[in-house]
Amino acid sequence: MADRAPKTLGAAATGTGRLPSVTFIIVDVDGVINVGISDRGAGALSCSTGNIAAAAAMKEEHRMQSQSAQLLLAVSKRQAEQETATYGELCKGLGQLADTYVRRLAEIIAAAKTQGKVICVLSSTWRTRNLAGVRTLQEGISKHLGEPWTFDTQTDSKECGTPSGRLENIGQFLSDWLATSVDTLDSIRVLVLEDFHITPLDGWKCKGKSMSSVQDVEAHLRECLPANMDVSTCLIHTFDSWMNEKGNGIVSIGCGLSLKHFHGAMDFLSCNVDAIEGLALKPSISSPAEDDASFLDEDGDFDRGISNCEGSGGHMFRM
Repeated sequence: MADRAPKTLGAAATGTGRLPSVTFIIVDVDGVINVGISDRGAGALSCSTGNIAAAAAMKEEHRMQSQSAQLLLAVSKRQAEQETATYGELCKGLGQLADTYVRRLAEIIAAAKTQGKVICVLSSTWRTRNLAGVRTLQEGISKHLGEPWTFDTQTDSKECGTPSGRLENIGQFLSDWLATSVDTLDSIRVLVLEDFHITPLDGWKCKGKSMSSVQDVEAHLRECLPANMDVSTCLIHTFDSWMNEKGNGIVSIGCGLSLKHFHGAMDFLSCNVDAIEGLALKPSISSPAEDDASFLDEDGDFDRGISNCEGSGGHMFRM
């Protein structure tokens, strides 16, 4: 998908003062529509059904020597927050997209569309490095919505591969986009679905300011927008971490749109989750495919995410 120039909106004010003129939904993929696992500074491990099956199928002696395999199996067995399912169960789907998370993204989009114009923005590295995956995601969302759907636009493909680089790029996109539309809009909402390359909000800097909380990121995004505009911002930070079983290291993951994060997004949109049933979304895209792990060798040559972070603040782990 080629970069697109900012588009100018026509007047979209409702006149009631109750609904925003437009909602931006800014979507990362790795760690949001799937689960990625931080792996010693290498590319994020994909917690996919294929990788999990491959790790489980390894001979025990090889599996015990592979930290990546042990990590995959440990994460796959962990129950996600506010879920009855494990991460391994949530990750079922084709390729590197989790069916459950694709559906939840479709529900978020559908909910936002009931309240006015929606602009969906792709911020993921997939926008340049996995165009086939983007098409698959768009087809999945289309099937759930029951109508053709694509991303409206994307952030600049030239981006520093760090958490601050991602945040700066999103902020610049919003500034550029709204510079052409500020006179036609009453208010906007900005919903960002992002794991920042599997990185905690632990004080990393963006334009000289520390990002130590969701509120810090949301404040930064508001500062990128016109001061005279009614702006609401929300970061859904799809990040999770915990102490490993041995107690000698932290496991960090981009956990995807778990129920905790899905509910957070729906709360921001002021949409009751129960009301989703009335949006006539289509059934799940497909049943999980049979996993073929034959292309993975016994030493654990696992699939990894597209997005690599250069100098991430993410935690390392030991198994």
